[in-house]
Amino acid sequence: MKVILISCLLIGLGCNQPTPVPSKGVDRTPTAASSSIPPGQADFDFSQIRVLYQPPAPPYPPEAKAAGIQGTVIVELTVDTQGIPYSAKGIAGPVELRPTAEAYALKWKFSPALINGKPQYARFKLTMPFRLR
Repeated sequence: MKVILISCLLIGLGCNQPTPVPSKGVDRTPTAASSSIPPGQADFDFSQIRVLYQPPAPPYPPEAKAAGIQGTVIVELTVDTQGIPYSAKGIAGPVELRPTAEAYALKWKFSPALINGKPQYARFKLTMPFRLR
């Protein structure tokens, strides 16, 4: 039986351990904006992931700034077994800010996500606030 792991869906609610859930017929080919996951990947809460590198904040998107658009973007980020991001998709927040948030998320570095001591592909959500000054 194939198994994927699912964590809390709400940002800000920590989970102690991912919960195994059976998976049936899910396309597991990773792509730049895919919501499918490869075998051996697990969903994690961000609180379970250790950040090794957070890049400096990106410049505010000029079009969004000119239009006075601000808000919080939630990015679903997928990292490989070495903690390197390979997929980022804005799933909530102002559409005009999502490309900047996705590109920024791909620059982060993380410790590998482990289950029973074994590195896993991991998917989790990053919350990125954009505020005009």
